[in-house]
Amino acid sequence: MVVLQSFTREDARVAVGYNLNAIHVGEASGGNTLTIVDNLIVLGAANEHKGKFVRFTSGTNDGAQRQLTASSITSNVTTLTWVLAAAASVSDGDTY
Repeated sequence: MVVLQSFTREDARVAVGYNLNAIHVGEASGGNTLTIVDNLIVLGAANEHKGKFVRFTSGTNDGAQRQLTASSITSNVTTLTWVLAAAASVSDGDTY
């Protein structure tokens, strides 16, 4: 087995998630402390993502995790919403 010293726990979680078709790595195009706006997720209907978890992987909220309480899609723009406010507002380019 090849040992990859630069392979982090986050890399392992993402790799397993991709293999199970259970993860999406996204980049926010805006938002605030209670929402993420993403114009790349255009799958599903209203509340399709309700109950899923968001884990921030960059920006001021790096490492924070929130459970989604609602999602909506309007004009190919998805808004993900949670109840517990994040530490800071979600900025354009933050990954999750």
